Amino acid sequence: MYMYKHSLNPIVNAIRNPSPSTATVALELLAAVCLVPEGHPLVVAAFEDTALQNNDRHRFAPLVRSLAATANDAQWRRMQVAGIQLINILVHSVEELDHRIGLQHEFKSLQLPDVMSRLRQLDVEQVSEQLDAYEENYFDAALLVDGVRLQGQYAAETGELRASEMRALKKIAALEMELAELRKYGGVAGHRASSSNASITAAARHGRPRCRRSARQA
Repeated sequence: MYMYKHSLNPIVNAIRNPSPSTATVALELLAAVCLVPEGHPLVVAAFEDTALQNNDRHRFAPLVRSLAATANDAQWRRMQVAGIQLINILVHSVEELDHRIGLQHEFKSLQLPDVMSRLRQLDVEQVSEQLDAYEENYFDAALLVDGVRLQGQYAAETGELRASEMRALKKIAALEMELAELRKYGGVAGHRASSSNASITAAARHGRPRCRRSARQA
């Protein structure tokens, strides 16, 4: 794997070749390697190595520069199509979202949107198709941030609603317990009152004959 990695360095360096035909072949080969399993990180590593060798501050700077040619020639157009295609594969073949957004940001810092805008004005069909593919697959990180913020807000509101529901349920449970206690004590009091009334009635009944006997004796 180490040998294959460094074997791509001359191909990446070929992008700098003044011949558009040579640069086009290099770009197309790199795009093909990117689509091979485990090929993407090898291509990226080759760009990093050649950037160090050529004292480039940004690893993909030669790739973006290859798109900026202004010559109106079929060979240059083919090179530009191959260059945009390679960028599309480098950025949009990555599965990890954070990695994709990082690559997008890296190309944006190299003024790729401005270069693509100028290429759009050429009105070349194959170039426009590759530009459309890049823009259609572009992931807006700002929308992701907004989505995360909205999710957090929704979670907070949902959590607060759940907390309110729990507080309401606790209050209902407490009220039900108090009501049960009141019913319990109310039942005892009613039973005591009934017993007292019964005793009074019984005493009254027993008291009447005694009064009559006392009157007869008198």
